[in-house]
Amino acid sequence: MEKQPAGQDGHSDEEILGLLDENVREWCIRQLEGRFTPPQRMAVPLIHDGKNVLICSPTGSGKTLSAFL
Repeated sequence: MEKQPAGQDGHSDEEILGLLDENVREWCIRQLEGRFTPPQRMAVPLIHDGKNVLICSPTGSGKTLSAFL
């Protein structure tokens, strides 16, 4: 099992946007101003690669949106 050390921000917002479908990318730019939270920047690339991911972070930090992206 791979572990992501706490406190690392993961990928850049631009890298995350590049992984997304065009319609989802446009939504993220409009609704989120193209910015992602640290938990999202760590999780989305792994989810995109088909990895199983467990996100432990405070309420409102973007865990659910990470799963949908």
